[in-house]
Amino acid sequence: MYYMVIQNSYDKVQIALIHGTTQISSHSLSKLNASKELITHISALLKSANISLDDLSFIAANCGPGPFTTLRVVITTVNGLSYAKKIPLIGVNALKAAAHEWHDPAYPITAVLFNAFGNDVYALAQRNDQELLYGVYPIEKLLDELKAIPETIRFMGNGTTLHKELILKECAHAYIPEDNPVYCSLSAISSLGREEWELKKTKEYSLEPVYLKQHPAAR
Repeated sequence: MYYMVIQNSYDKVQIALIHGTTQISSHSLSKLNASKELITHISALLKSANISLDDLSFIAANCGPGPFTTLRVVITTVNGLSYAKKIPLIGVNALKAAAHEWHDPAYPITAVLFNAFGNDVYALAQRNDQELLYGVYPIEKLLDELKAIPETIRFMGNGTTLHKELILKECAHAYIPEDNPVYCSLSAISSLGREEWELKKTKEYSLEPVYLKQHPAAR
């Protein structure tokens, strides 16, 4: 089984071709070039493995939350490929992928924060697998909710890096790892995409972006 994974972050877009559970090749490009180069990179990736879009069982893609423009480019591209070639699609939530990837039994409570710009953060806080909060928050409001928790909260993600001083000041039980990862990895999107594909009973041919926050132009 071949499938493709597309991961978009705050600075780049990554594409990988997977055979079974093995990544056989990958490409990376700047998010600034994604709108004009993403299809070219996808074509080159397939060509390097001597396969075509028709050989793909599905495409897994990061559906956000994340930067609006890059997210729209990725979702529009995979939806177009699916429409043209009837390729099933699997959408993966980036916050949930990060929480899954960074889970550590030593820290039962983890808060994943991604930069939502304008002093806001996309946030998912979990106690093990139990969701405590999820959505987009002004950083001050989020910390007001989290600081009431008397247990240690491990903060991770690029939103944590951005607001590190405020988090440590306002949340007495906060812990921020020195090697704080900023965003979920391509492999996390890949593994969750594959798991979802194996569990899914119905096929989807169109994905919706996880915005959580309204685009400034729509306000």
